[in-house]
Amino acid sequence: MNRIIILIFFISIIFIPSCGNENNACNNHDFDEKAMLENMADVVVVPAFSIVRNFAGSLDSAIQAFCNEPSIASLFNAKVAFWALYEEWQKAEQFNFGPSEDIQLNSKINNFPVSEVLLEANVSAGSYDLEAPNNFYSGLPALDYLLFGLAETEDLIIEKYTNDPLSENYQQYLKDVMQSVLNNITTVHNEWEQNYRDVFVNNTGRADGSSLSLLINSLSQNYERTRRERLGIPSGLQDIELDAIPDAVEGYHSRHSLNLLKANINATKRFFTGWTGQGLDDYLNTIDARKEQELLATIINQNFDNILAVLNNIPEPLSESIVNSPQLVQDAYVPMANQLIYLKTDMPSALCVSITYVDNASDSD
Repeated sequence: MNRIIILIFFISIIFIPSCGNENNACNNHDFDEKAMLENMADVVVVPAFSIVRNFAGSLDSAIQAFCNEPSIASLFNAKVAFWALYEEWQKAEQFNFGPSEDIQLNSKINNFPVSEVLLEANVSAGSYDLEAPNNFYSGLPALDYLLFGLAETEDLIIEKYTNDPLSENYQQYLKDVMQSVLNNITTVHNEWEQNYRDVFVNNTGRADGSSLSLLINSLSQNYERTRRERLGIPSGLQDIELDAIPDAVEGYHSRHSLNLLKANINATKRFFTGWTGQGLDDYLNTIDARKEQELLATIINQNFDNILAVLNNIPEPLSESIVNSPQLVQDAYVPMANQLIYLKTDMPSALCVSITYVDNASDSD
């Protein structure tokens, strides 16, 4: 299948009609929406931020230990803690509303790819604003570079933190980036636990700004970013007029991109199903939402499994497979494009919720 056929999937998103807010199925059902919101808050969202905060604390401790005594062993411990945090972050990243949106958490934690030029300029200057909005020199991508990409070997990386003329600056930058990540995650976690949880579970209904609307928009927007930025742009499949950019993958320097992509897809499925309790899939089943006579929730869940299956065929690192195994990458991109239609058009239409976020300007949809 060539890029022109893939483009058809994008165009189809625009022309599938919405049911509007007069769909009787939206109004005549016995689904307990508040129970679903309570499950999402207590079983999915708050635990995700609690766990990722703990993982960030572990990485902070490992980085402090590395800076106090740089060695192969302490660098390895920091790398292991980083991998764990980055995978766990994929769950918390899904909920880009409320406290996360208030402080622009996602852009502070995971704007990738990192700008090595800007990061190195910050290190050289010794002054920087890691909280500046939409920067590409902080967060997890910066840690990915500082722990894995600063030099070609671990010995040379350690040299950067010990004998380089800017060694103290590198150490301080590493610690400052880590502290920014930990502080911002902690802020959002605390706000969910102390205040926003109750606001969220009581904000029922389908109007713009309701919790159901926030969930559906956040799920769709995050998935759209995953399809676009984690695979589409790096592979060149996002825009038929652009070449592949393999080093634009998430986690490029740690060579962990495919695992992060799969972790994100698994996290999105967890979000959709409500994990062990009621989720959006249950809501769709209650109103008997169907596409071509098949339950829409079943289609979506099966497609998540299909996406993960084809991703398992791609060798890590993803950046090399984009070059060496382009057909395997394209085989994964096609069902991901299909899934966007189900999540961004079919599900909101069935639940009579409007998509309110604005597509990224670089998106070719």
